[in-house]
Amino acid sequence: MTTEILAPVQATTGDRVAISIVICTIERSGREERLAEVIRKLQAQEKVDLEIVLVWQGFDPALFPRFDGVTTVITDLCSSADSATSAPTTRATA
Repeated sequence: MTTEILAPVQATTGDRVAISIVICTIERSGREERLAEVIRKLQAQEKVDLEIVLVWQGFDPALFPRFDGVTTVITDLCSSADSATSAPTTRATA
């Protein structure tokens, strides 16, 4: 697997700062209310151009979270012990 990290073209614009935040979580973690609270507080930041990416590991489409202004990457990636027998799928929503 190859990972490439690209720096933003311009990290600051005037008095604003561009920040990307990636939150990784798993369905049925029992932390859904806390997740929503964290996203609300991040979105309330001032002088920040914010990009939020939520990486959601789960299998039940009814449980996939949807937040305005958040890109959600949904994956059914399994543990490394199971990876030889099943291929993960990934979907992105915006």
